[in-house]
Amino acid sequence: MENLVGKEYGYVVLSGAVGGFLVNIYLATRVGKARKAFDVKYPAVYSPTNDKFNCIQRAHQNYLESLPLFLTTGLLGGLSHPMKATAFNLIYLLGRLVYAHGYSTGE
Repeated sequence: MENLVGKEYGYVVLSGAVGGFLVNIYLATRVGKARKAFDVKYPAVYSPTNDKFNCIQRAHQNYLESLPLFLTTGLLGGLSHPMKATAFNLIYLLGRLVYAHGYSTGE
């Protein structure tokens, strides 16, 4: 049986699944710190009074909403073009970090 994935597919997994997990941990940590700083108690998802916290929370939530599509397209695209998929995965993750920081200003 022929191997369906090339030797470079590991880069796709590393950049997509592992990179995606690390970005998620980073954004979740920012939400946790913001909860403490703005005194937003669980189980409240959003604050009724603090827009900056809501923006930090929403940036993380938006990332989680897009994660399944990102992983699916990256992992499937990597089957035929592993190095291009790896590059696009890294660009996407960097873009999500830039977006999260910009959106988290509360303005």
